[in-house]
Amino acid sequence: ERFAERRQRLRNPLARWVFSVVFAADLMWPYVVRTRRALAAGNVVVCDRHICDALVDYALFTGTDSANPPLALKVLHTLIPRPQVAVLLDVEPADALRRKPEEGTTEHLETARRMFLDLATARRMVIMGAGSPAADIHRDVARTALDEFYARYSTVINWLLRSNPGQMNARDSAL
Repeated sequence: ERFAERRQRLRNPLARWVFSVVFAADLMWPYVVRTRRALAAGNVVVCDRHICDALVDYALFTGTDSANPPLALKVLHTLIPRPQVAVLLDVEPADALRRKPEEGTTEHLETARRMFLDLATARRMVIMGAGSPAADIHRDVARTALDEFYARYSTVINWLLRSNPGQMNARDSAL
């Protein structure tokens, strides 16, 4: 009901435009300012939510296509730092509804899941099933992020250690 009511209110193109500007402006602080500030300070930044979440939320609120966002969200997308690793946790709609019953119906969650999977595929994100225990998911996300970090972290010492056949931290070992 909540989404149907919002969609009804946002049928008017002017209302949708105003909503898109306010929605993008609200996300400017966490997605652009805080993230860039943390990166500039030399921190590794892990974002629980990112632009795909905003694109799917906007599309669900307005009944539009997540692959074709309004100008305000395109500007936001241009300003945010690009992630070196992007992971989508694929949750079955029935499981998501058990965790958060206020989300609506499985139909609504199926639509959101399709949008997320389409965006993840188009953006070459790592897609991980969320049906595993939390510890396994944490390990897999950490392994993926660290693999990407070390692939970009090139120093002479790092190169020498990677070429050492007797090293203790072989790439294919479990975390």
